[in-house]
Amino acid sequence: MELNSVKDDFNRVTKKQKSSSSKARELLDQIRQEIERALESMWSVEKCFNPDISRAHRNIDMDTRTINQIIANHFYRQGPFDVGDHFLSAVGEPESAAIMKSLFLEMYQILQAMQNQNLEPALNRAATNSDKPLKVEGRC
Repeated sequence: MELNSVKDDFNRVTKKQKSSSSKARELLDQIRQEIERALESMWSVEKCFNPDISRAHRNIDMDTRTINQIIANHFYRQGPFDVGDHFLSAVGEPESAAIMKSLFLEMYQILQAMQNQNLEPALNRAATNSDKPLKVEGRC
């Protein structure tokens, strides 16, 4: 009797293994088909683009002074004023620094005061300039 039981168990395991193997093949075929469809669609999209990179840009005359001011503004906005000062002096525009820097210095002083629970500088700024918004020259 035990031999028949082992034989039945073996047959069941064999059927399950064949079934699992068949399902795995089906899944692999589906994955292969999906990959082939994806590759075909990528090829279709690729055909829509012009591979000549030289046609992707235009020659535009850049105003270096404006670009320098944008870069300096970035430094002042982030807080490293010495880097902004050094940058503007290196590009030969140190006179621009005072104008741009003063508003950011004021902003940072107000923020520092607010962090210390002191709203007086912010209120003074608002009262003094209630008719005009805080405007930073050359801001992008």
